[in-house]
Amino acid sequence: MKIDLHKLAKMNEMAKEGANRVAENLSAMLGMDVQMKVTKIDFVTLSDIPEEIGDSEIIGAYLMFYGSPSGHLMIMFPVTSAKKIANLLLAGIGENGDGGQFSELDMSAIAEIGNIITSSFIDGWANVLKTEIDISTPQVIHDIGSAVVDPVIVELAKEHDHAFVFNSSIIAQDKDITCQIYVFPDMNKLVEVLEKV
Repeated sequence: MKIDLHKLAKMNEMAKEGANRVAENLSAMLGMDVQMKVTKIDFVTLSDIPEEIGDSEIIGAYLMFYGSPSGHLMIMFPVTSAKKIANLLLAGIGENGDGGQFSELDMSAIAEIGNIITSSFIDGWANVLKTEIDISTPQVIHDIGSAVVDPVIVELAKEHDHAFVFNSSIIAQDKDITCQIYVFPDMNKLVEVLEKV
């Protein structure tokens, strides 16, 4: 599928606006300055994703979005970043000495922040595209990479061939939190809405 440069520039704008919304909402939620940058955008085929993610442990959130455009979104954190997120929200309450295991409290903190990031990112898109996009309730995902991704890819392959990957960095209290946001849009709807802006 070909996407022209004008549309790619618009995707960049959508990514920046999404990141700004995330930073704004996380700053308000955590009561501290939070910055978010999208460091790289990739356009990948679905079949390449499992290999790219590999089999390291992944924690994140998954949701569907509806409107113009519609599709699926998945955010994934490496374990070290997920721990930093839990500790930021719990202000140390969630820190424990059990070798990197995640408590229920940790998981609910990660779910909460995953929820804010995913919904804020889609809000940013809606703002740039001057459209309305609704989202489903995000689900927490926690497993090795392939176990998280394979079932999703099988389901999505019925409707999608490609995904956008937004490699992102969140800075809060000198903690550098990395994450990848995978967006699987209905490409026809996306191209249609990009034509209008």
